[in-house]
Amino acid sequence: MNKNLKIGLGLLITASVFLMCSTVAFFILKESEKEKRAYIEAELKKAVIAKEDTVRELGEIKIINKDLESKLSSARDEAKKISEQLAREKASKESLTSQLEEEKRKSDELLDDVMKEKEERLGLVHKLTSAEGAFRDLNDQYKVLMDAKETLEARLKDMMTRKGVELERIEVRGSTYQKDESGDLTNRYYEKPLNISRPAPSEKPKDDVVVETAYTKIPAEAPQNQGAVLVVNRKFDFIVSNLGKADGINIGMELDVYRKDKLIARTCVEKLYEKMSASTILPDFTNAGIREGDQVFVSSE
Repeated sequence: MNKNLKIGLGLLITASVFLMCSTVAFFILKESEKEKRAYIEAELKKAVIAKEDTVRELGEIKIINKDLESKLSSARDEAKKISEQLAREKASKESLTSQLEEEKRKSDELLDDVMKEKEERLGLVHKLTSAEGAFRDLNDQYKVLMDAKETLEARLKDMMTRKGVELERIEVRGSTYQKDESGDLTNRYYEKPLNISRPAPSEKPKDDVVVETAYTKIPAEAPQNQGAVLVVNRKFDFIVSNLGKADGINIGMELDVYRKDKLIARTCVEKLYEKMSASTILPDFTNAGIREGDQVFVSSE
C-alpha cells in the first residue's frame, strides 16, 4: 500500500510539475506573442507613417515634375523661338554678307575707276606740264624773233632811209621760201621763223635782205654753257642760239661759235630769255659764215 501511495504521490508530483511547466511555457509564449504583436504594430505604424511620407513626397514629386514639365515646355518653346531667331539672323547675316560682297565689288570697281582716272589725270597733268614747257619755249622763241624783227625793222628802215627805198612791213610766219646767197630757192623751216617781206617789185632794193632759218630742235637739257645756233642773220650780223638764262647766260656776255672744234666767230649777247638769246656778231667775225647748227660756247677769254 505504501508502495502504491508512493507511486501515486510521484505521479501527482510529476503531473504538478508538468502542469506548472506548461503554465510557465504558456505564459512565456503569451508574453512573447504580445511583444511580437506590439513590435509588429510598431513596425506597421512605422510603415504607415513611411507610406504617408512616401505619398506626400510622391505628391511633391508630382508637383515638381509637373512644374518641370511646364518649364521644359517653356524651354522647348523658347528654344524653338531662339532657333527660329537664329535662322532669321543667319539668313539676315547671309543677306548682309552678300550685300557686303556686292558693295566690296562695287567699291573695288570704283577704286579701279578712281585709280584709272587718277592715272589719266596724272597723264593729263604731265601732258599739260609738257605743253606748258613747250609753250614757254615757243613763247621765248617768239619773243626772240619779235625782238629780232624789231631790230631788223629798225636797221632796215635806217638802211632804206639812207638809200631812199620805202620799207615794207615785216611779218612773222610759219615758213618762208627765199633765195640764199647762192641764188637757189630754199624752204627753211623753224617753229616761228623770221620772214622779211621783200620791197615792192617797182622798188627793188640795192641790197637783198636774206634771213636764214633752219629747223634745229632745242635739246631738253643742253650741256652747261654749250648750245647751238638756231637763226643766222648775215645782213645785220646777229644770231639766235639756245643758250639762255637757264644756262647762266647774261647780257653782254661773249659767246664763241665753233664748227668741228674750230673757232669761227665771237658774238656779244644783246637779248636774253630763259632758254634762248640773241647776240651780235663782233666786227672781226662778220665774214665768218656762221651756219645754223654750229656749236656755241661761253667765251673763256
